[in-house]
Amino acid sequence: MEQTIAFFLGVSLVLVLAGVIYMFKNHKQVSDLSEELEEARTMITDLEYDLSSRVDMAEAELENIESSLMNSIDKFYENNEALIEDLHKYVDSRTDKLEARIDAKLNDNTAFVDKLFYQISEIKK
Repeated sequence: MEQTIAFFLGVSLVLVLAGVIYMFKNHKQVSDLSEELEEARTMITDLEYDLSSRVDMAEAELENIESSLMNSIDKFYENNEALIEDLHKYVDSRTDKLEARIDAKLNDNTAFVDKLFYQISEIKK
């Protein structure tokens, strides 16, 4: 009986020692995993900051491009307005010249027709 008790105590002691060793190994693994998890969190935080910085820079660049584009559109509009105004002036000038020529021709023709009527009336007398 004493041998049985000694045997069970020996087996229990071996199991307790194995459990303690297993516990320390698990504790070491948990500590290593905790460190890796903390490193991963730090890396994620750094990546989020970097991404946020890049997004801010991209937004600023887009705002600059938008501003430049709006300025270009304004200049284009102003130039087109000036060109259209010059074109209207040119067309108006050419139309006035054409009108003056037509008036001159009509006056010449009117004078000729009046002269013909006068001559016909003189012949009839």
